Amino acid sequence: MFASLSSLDPMPNYEPSPLLPIGDKKFLSVEYPGVVRRTKRAIKTLGGEKALARSLALNSHVDLWYRPEDTFSHPIHGDVIPTSKLLVKVTRRIKRNKLTGEIEADSKWDTEVVGNVTHAVRFRAMADLQHLVPKNDPIRQLREAMDVGNVETMLNYEPTKGEDALGDLHNIPPPMFSARMTVTDYGYRQNLPVLRVKVKQPDGSYKIGLINRDRRAALELTQVKFDVENIPTQSWQLIKKAVDPVINKAIELVGELFEQRPIWTRYAIRCVLEPKYSKHLIKALANHAYTFTNGPWRDTWVKYGVDPRKNVEYHKYQILDARRFHDSESKTNKYTGIKSVMMYKRRDASNESVNLTNKHIFDGHSTPGPSSMYQLCDITDPEITPLLYNKNYLQEEANVHSGYYYQCVFDRIRRYTREKQVHLVKEKKPLRIPDAEKGLMNEVEQEKQKKEYEKINQTTAEKAVAEAQAEMAKPGSSQRLKEVVDEYIEGLEESKSGDKPEYLVGDDDGDDDSDLDLIDTLEEYDEDFDVFNEDDENEMIEDEENQGENMNIDE
Repeated sequence: MFASLSSLDPMPNYEPSPLLPIGDKKFLSVEYPGVVRRTKRAIKTLGGEKALARSLALNSHVDLWYRPEDTFSHPIHGDVIPTSKLLVKVTRRIKRNKLTGEIEADSKWDTEVVGNVTHAVRFRAMADLQHLVPKNDPIRQLREAMDVGNVETMLNYEPTKGEDALGDLHNIPPPMFSARMTVTDYGYRQNLPVLRVKVKQPDGSYKIGLINRDRRAALELTQVKFDVENIPTQSWQLIKKAVDPVINKAIELVGELFEQRPIWTRYAIRCVLEPKYSKHLIKALANHAYTFTNGPWRDTWVKYGVDPRKNVEYHKYQILDARRFHDSESKTNKYTGIKSVMMYKRRDASNESVNLTNKHIFDGHSTPGPSSMYQLCDITDPEITPLLYNKNYLQEEANVHSGYYYQCVFDRIRRYTREKQVHLVKEKKPLRIPDAEKGLMNEVEQEKQKKEYEKINQTTAEKAVAEAQAEMAKPGSSQRLKEVVDEYIEGLEESKSGDKPEYLVGDDDGDDDSDLDLIDTLEEYDEDFDVFNEDDENEMIEDEENQGENMNIDE
């Protein structure tokens, strides 16, 4: 292949340039952002020739480490881009006079086109800030010990504690200081909800200040999960004393309601109090009660010091979620899925004229309110109340799913309440369910038997695990443990065919989760052989009212 440095139609007064051959070699050009004095060291900062070849083959970025021996060095990212260039080698002979020491350069220059430069590495990204960690720093010693696997140094490491830790700003250096690699226009502008206001000073003068119209009040709620050991006896938050007399009155009225009844829903209190107190209920409730985030009393407010999990009498305060279905033929709403109370919140919060008196009570005859969440004590339908207060339907201990009720009983209460609610909305008349308790006692007995079977299975599994642990404590226990596991798996296979061994007594219709728990437990003690695989509402606070451009705030 040849290239001509002259044009196809040379001018008559010039000699045509010679044709130069182009070599077949292909080269990678690196636009190194620095002065290169030692080529090998420069290539080492790029990860070596293998790293460059891999980046070229995969068309991935190249990392430049100015301090490759420092583990805390932050790299500069370079991109591999295709180019169409030629690599030209230009040489000239130089002679040195031995007598005078002068250099005599030959006037002739040799030019050679070595080959094509097909790709180039360019570093256009900004360099990240560098953090120089001293060699005697404990963090550096820990990092280097982790790289080489020095267990003793890792065990002896202790982070800085006490007052000394406040000044130790490089205790844990971040992996990256800046997330931006290219220069961009930040485009800073003032936050739109922030307004300039005049703030009155003690001497009577005014000073310009800034306020944020989107600022939301901090929630002062005390929330616990169902499985928490101790319930709060007072608020866990530092509640500020209210200045507004309306808020103080709401706090007083809510306190009187909790004296009448220990557990309420916020919606029920809204239905009892005047509408002007609705937007202050969050603060009023936080002064008197805490709330559960899950379980049978989820989203209810429980008086401080009251634990509904320890007394079966609190079963009537459990929450019932009877979500509402809307008519698909409605012209105003084509939504056919579940409609919950959340879809009513913003409308009701802004429209205090909605009459919610006694809407938290479901009697089976009146039109239901906007909420689909009821406390069982607020369900007064005479066809459902026999399901609520029959002691045969209650358990001694509450669980996270159905509370004090058996699951079959709670499911029936929810199903009948939902059917009645939907019928009232669609047909505008009550639905009759004459025999709501039919066959319920049989379901309760079956559920009791199932629980007994599960208890037996759990006891059997715990006993088997105890035996496995005892065998593991003995010398040469691996073989014995394998026999126990094989015997247990064989028993599981027999149970699938219908013939259960005596230690696998359980409900045929249920899932033997205890068997799986036992197998998972035995995995922890299997050390010498591989038997198993080793691979498990709070309503939004209302926005503050928009304030004008020139408003006065007196401090």
